[in-house]
Amino acid sequence: MNRIAFALALGLIAIVPMTAHHNVKPPKGFTALYNGKDLNGWRGGDTVDHRKYLAMPEADRAKQDETWTADMRAHWRADEDELVNDGKGKSSRVSAVYTAKPRASFIAALKDIPEVWEIPYDDKAEPIYPGLVHDYRMGEALAAKGPFPVRRIRLDDYLDDFFFDQSYEHLIGAARNGKNGQVVSLIVGRKIADVDLPGLPHLGSGITWVYSGTPVLATPNLKEGMVTVIDMKTWKTIKHIKTPGPGFFMRSHENTPYAWVDAMMSPAGKDAIQIIDKRTLEPVQTLKPAPGKTAAHVEFTRDGKYALVSIWEMDGALVVYDAATFKEIKRLPMKKPSGKYNVYNKITRSSGTSH
Repeated sequence: MNRIAFALALGLIAIVPMTAHHNVKPPKGFTALYNGKDLNGWRGGDTVDHRKYLAMPEADRAKQDETWTADMRAHWRADEDELVNDGKGKSSRVSAVYTAKPRASFIAALKDIPEVWEIPYDDKAEPIYPGLVHDYRMGEALAAKGPFPVRRIRLDDYLDDFFFDQSYEHLIGAARNGKNGQVVSLIVGRKIADVDLPGLPHLGSGITWVYSGTPVLATPNLKEGMVTVIDMKTWKTIKHIKTPGPGFFMRSHENTPYAWVDAMMSPAGKDAIQIIDKRTLEPVQTLKPAPGKTAAHVEFTRDGKYALVSIWEMDGALVVYDAATFKEIKRLPMKKPSGKYNVYNKITRSSGTSH
């Protein structure tokens, strides 16, 4: 049985075959990283910003190395010519995962590790090279093999949810610090900007449109009564629009100049639907389909002519509004209607809905 061992000398990487029970004998001038028997000389590590790691005082860095190495030795061992993990080391839950169809990949944010993973599902996807590569076009590194190779994007903070721009070249995620969000370029594979997103923005319900010639992102907030509008060229905040209370869903459509947002997370404002003019960024009307009862989750019809609002109660209803006049057209009695999503608007990646 053959495996691969890595040897290092003068900053160069060499790959030599290794056979079970035999000591590694690297070429002259090279030093084997693995001796073929045990993990002596190895230390543990983690997903960190190595600039911060190297800036630590030497004593603190040594203590961190000791902690990491103890964890490594608890879960990794050498077995003849193989390195074996017990599957019980550090792992992570997934905060959110979406398909990025234009990229033919899944994008996942990890809950316990500050990373975003891109996982291509196209058999013809470009190869993924973990770590640093001098020139991938020259085949100077080992590509991660499929199916579903993982491209790991390391971040400064955890993401609990995120949203794609219309090009699917960027994702905008809410940082857990409750102060800002992060813009991640899926082209270069790193964070490129911070955005002003206080509280707990619900980016999974964000929408986009063009305002004064500039593409903008708008998101409701789960903790504060506001909608935040972000310039998607400069990633600067254009405006915080006050709403009746914290909300969950925001929706619009290409064929309407208005955006609708609920305040269902607010005990006092849960019965209100606020309508915002996308041309002026000003509220133009507040609807109360059933005073005192939770009004939530607006969805638009395929043509954008009608807006559907849920009265989220056991004696609730689905209320159909004219999207241009805001007049009620029809009320269909239902028990706590939820989970109504316009499939067409989703699969065509309408800018007025999340996808």
